[in-house]
Amino acid sequence: MPRGSTTSTATAFSARPRSACSGREASSLRTGCTLDAVGDKTEMSSALLGFSREYRSKDDRGEAMDALEEANAILRSQADKETRDSRARFALMGSIAVQFAGFEQGERAIDLASDIEDEGRSMTALAQIANILTFQRNEELARTALAAIPEDAERAIALIHMSDTLASAGETERAVGLLEEAFALAEEVPQLASRASAYAETARRFAQRTRGKVE
Repeated sequence: MPRGSTTSTATAFSARPRSACSGREASSLRTGCTLDAVGDKTEMSSALLGFSREYRSKDDRGEAMDALEEANAILRSQADKETRDSRARFALMGSIAVQFAGFEQGERAIDLASDIEDEGRSMTALAQIANILTFQRNEELARTALAAIPEDAERAIALIHMSDTLASAGETERAVGLLEEAFALAEEVPQLASRASAYAETARRFAQRTRGKVE
């Protein structure tokens, strides 16, 4: 398959600054025409992540991985003084890590998510990765991602979502087991609001699972 994005890719990034290149040359990642006018590395990395998703949707894994690797390399090379929006940069790091998990590169995904300096973004990415790995039936790595989440409240919520994934696959017994684990973990959460939220979400799902009902 020749390199290059489709019309839908070009449309998806029409709001981004681009050079005056046209035709196949303008849509090629390697010529750099599409991204030449993007001066900010976060924006460039975001565009490449979008290309990766587009290639993946078309079952072009090689191109998708190339674009994802390039997105990660560019973003990680961005110095603090070059960063206009740290929150956007950290959020994008999380999205890239999650995308690696989607390509069944769980260890790489966990490492990238754990390295995010913003703890909230890091925990969100790790929770999503744990859920993806659960879907992929990679229980050992899913547990590794879960263990990397430092806060009990966030781990409890991650367990609840992992339970949802198993329940949707018809694995009710294992799903209930994760809910029991989440409930026990919620008891250790010191913040009242977070503990109450985890209890409520767990109880609602217990009712669904024990009735054999999965939403």
